[in-house]
Amino acid sequence: MPKCAKMSSMPVNWQWSNFVSISIIECLRSHQDVQGYTTARTLLSILRLSEALARLRWANQVVEDDVNEALRLIKMSKVSLEDSSDDIPAKLDPITAVYTALREWADAHFSTEVSYERALSLIVSKGYPKEVLDACLEEYSSLDVLVLDGDNNILFVE
Repeated sequence: MPKCAKMSSMPVNWQWSNFVSISIIECLRSHQDVQGYTTARTLLSILRLSEALARLRWANQVVEDDVNEALRLIKMSKVSLEDSSDDIPAKLDPITAVYTALREWADAHFSTEVSYERALSLIVSKGYPKEVLDACLEEYSSLDVLVLDGDNNILFVE
């Protein structure tokens, strides 16, 4: 008896199916920027990643944020495959580049804490404005990757 692939049991919120369609079309159009190409298998992996992200939230339904994060993960995965010795953080979106710079600084100083003033001076020296730092701190604290104290000092969660 042939074995079949397990079918998805996670319902997708089809109210935003237009968003998914547009995202997939953009993914197909932008394949020239990034090594590789988009196939049906890639699209299936986006749906499966979205389902996994929904399960991580203990949700029974995939929502738009799950698809956005799955698309971001696929994009960053493809960017990481580029065979280039150039400065890779320049290819990252600004928020990810800021987080990477903060994390690298903390790791280089064998610390899990970075003061807001130190973070700001580090980010400004790399050419990013204060607003990008604030957006980065907001995004990554909402993901529980870092914790901010009352003075916005950064504590990385291990």
